[in-house]
Amino acid sequence: MSTSLGTKQLGKPVTRGLIYEYMSKSPVSDSVKYTIKRQDLELADGRVLLSLPRLYIEMSDPSEYLFATTYFNSWHHWGQMLNIPPQAWGVKPFIEYVELWREELGHKLKAEAMQSIQKLSRKDGGLSAAKWIAEGHLTKTPKAKVSKKAKSVEPTVKEDNADLQMLKELNVK
Repeated sequence: MSTSLGTKQLGKPVTRGLIYEYMSKSPVSDSVKYTIKRQDLELADGRVLLSLPRLYIEMSDPSEYLFATTYFNSWHHWGQMLNIPPQAWGVKPFIEYVELWREELGHKLKAEAMQSIQKLSRKDGGLSAAKWIAEGHLTKTPKAKVSKKAKSVEPTVKEDNADLQMLKELNVK
């Protein structure tokens, strides 16, 4: 669904004007294509604004490149979108919403990987996957987040690296 999203004067891509919650004017401009709500939004004029969080999670693209080139003009345009500032009427900087989507996508991808491992454990030759599950790796709870002020994050448990190695060995994607 690659689309041309228009440009401002001087050839710069539209940013705030693409997202309903960042618009300060009424009526809603024709440039508005998206909402940051969890579901698509139908406007009074019948237009349907697509939910960016829904599109982001559905695409399952942790690199964000495919998402950027599908729903925005380019990777560069996506970078400009991430710099949309907060708005006086209480809308947070756009990057704060995207960070929540990134976290959710990470959980989704981890859940899908775990389901793949469970399926592998039921097949012939799935002994490594079954052992990995039996050792409790599947039921580990997420660790507490580290403050942004922390200078470096070292793995606190060697098992984390072992889990990653096991996934590589099982060729789980």
